[in-house]
Parts: sequence; C-alpha cells; structure tokens
Amino acid sequence: MTASVDSVPWEARLQLLGRWNLSVVDGDLAVPAETTQKLMALLALRGTLSRSQIWGTLWPDATTVHASGRLRTAMWRLAGGRLLLLNEDHGQLNLPHGVRVDVWDLYSAAAALARGDSSAAARPEMALFSSDLLPDWGDDWLVVDRERIRQMRLHSLESLSTLLLQERRFGAAVEAALAAVSVDPLRESAHRAVICAHLAEGNAAEALRQFDICRRLYAEQLNAVPSRALFSLVSDFAGLRPHRW
Repeated sequence: MTASVDSVPWEARLQLLGRWNLSVVDGDLAVPAETTQKLMALLALRGTLSRSQIWGTLWPDATTVHASGRLRTAMWRLAGGRLLLLNEDHGQLNLPHGVRVDVWDLYSAAAALARGDSSAAARPEMALFSSDLLPDWGDDWLVVDRERIRQMRLHSLESLSTLLLQERRFGAAVEAALAAVSVDPLRESAHRAVICAHLAEGNAAEALRQFDICRRLYAEQLNAVPSRALFSLVSDFAGLRPHRW
C-alpha cells in the first residue's frame, strides 16, 4: 500500500538497514527519485548539513551550479510533505523529529549494550543487527558509515551473546554469536562467542565443531590459523596438540 505525501501522519519511519524504505501508518511512502532518497539518507546518517556540505558529499565531481540544481530538484520532489520530511533553516537542512530512522535505533541499542544495560527495556531485538547499511548502493560517501555500522553490529551481537550467556539463555546466546559470525565469518571473537556459549551449555562437541569451522575458514581464506587463545578453549577436552592445530 502506498500513501500520498500529503497524508503523512506524524511520524514517518525511514529504513536504511537492508534497503531504503520510507513508511507511515497507512503504508509505504513512495519517494522514487534517487536524489531525494540519497538526500534523506545522508541527513539521517550525518545530521544537520549545509547545502555546500550536501553538494560536496553527494555530487563531489559536479559543478556548483549543477550540484545546486540537483539539490533543489531533490527538495522539490518532497513537495507537499517537505515540512514533515525535511527541515530547512538558513541553508541548514536536517530531518525533523517526526521522522524516525532505524539506524538511530541501532545506535541507541549498541550504546545500551556497550554500557552493559541489562534492563528489559534496553534489550534490542536481534533483527536490528541483521542487515548492512544500504547494501545495494555503491556510493563512495557511504563506505565509512557502512563500516562503522558493520563494526557496531558485530560488537553489539557479541555483547548481546555475553549478556544472554550470563542469564543462562544458552540457545539465544548461541544465536546472537552465530549472527555475528554470519556478518563476518573471519572474525575470531565471533567464533569465540559461539564456542563459549556451547561450552557453558555443556556441548563440547558443538564447541569443537565451531572451532573446526573457524580453523578451516582461516586455512582456506587466510592461509593462517586461529589464535592460541582460541585453541586453548577447546584443547583440554579435544585432545588437540599444537602441531595438529
């Protein structure tokens, strides 16, 4: 279902994780123009920006006249919904409070996990950390934001696994750790989180299996071996020796 711009209630929700989507109470809001989508995404990720900062980020190779024209077009396409979807004050643009962004939720959840906040209200859904930032967009200006969010997702999933392990919720702890492995299969700390969760539950065979997965990945893709610290987690019950590791 597609809502018209004029019918936007207060609030709208902008999705940047996994794909770009703008939704309202009555359905998805059509914003087909690529320049307008990129303008909203940039403001969501960087906050308040001047026109010149927007030009230099979105269209660094364009002339000032050309970039200015693109920005005017992007703003015009917001048309009737502009007062709801875009704030402008003396050439400074940002998203208004009525627009919520999934990336902002991720930032808040990651900060709570980093603080060790174990309250139920602060506990994020694992799905929040499941997707990359706008994976289908090839814009150079997204590279740093995408990597920062990827690292935030990884650390948050590992922290969530540790928290769940402390609560003896072993299955959920394994799931969170495996989600981190799926984000970065070569991340040793993610494999360690899976192994620790299996060991805490008493599943030594599963822990050894995960170690073997990590070891094979390292051998095939890095021509390397996992660290001795990871090896030591499983060596006692697996009967492994360094020359076999």
